[in-house]
Amino acid sequence: MADRPTSEPASFRELMESLSSPVPIIDPADWDKFSVFRETFVSIWLDKEDAPVFRAFGRTQSSMACEQHGVRHDTELEYMALDLVAALADLRVLQGFFDSLYKFNKPGSNEQVSPREKRWLRLAQRLSKHFSRLGDEMEKELAIGLQESDE
Repeated sequence: MADRPTSEPASFRELMESLSSPVPIIDPADWDKFSVFRETFVSIWLDKEDAPVFRAFGRTQSSMACEQHGVRHDTELEYMALDLVAALADLRVLQGFFDSLYKFNKPGSNEQVSPREKRWLRLAQRLSKHFSRLGDEMEKELAIGLQESDE
């Protein structure tokens, strides 16, 4: 298989540290520390000095929003519905992000790309399709849930 690297790959952490923009490695258990601004936005807009300040501002906004969480809705069902639909919206953003990453970086018929670029393009394409299926499943389950009775 021509796309396989011939040398030992660097670790994911080494890859992250080698990038020019600061993208943190996020532990899913600490997702709420990064819940306001998407890293797909922060990493292209800010440099190594400004990104941590922007993320801290996001954490402050998140804290303020959490204080208001109980004020807007009447029932636990509304809390859960809002959270699930909001998560679906973020999932659709990721779907579109991966799709555009694939489409805008896909080489033309006369362009040569490295095995690494081919691998990452295929990854972006697979992830877009995966998030599409996952989003479709969420939409279906949410619609079924709306039709069910709580009794």
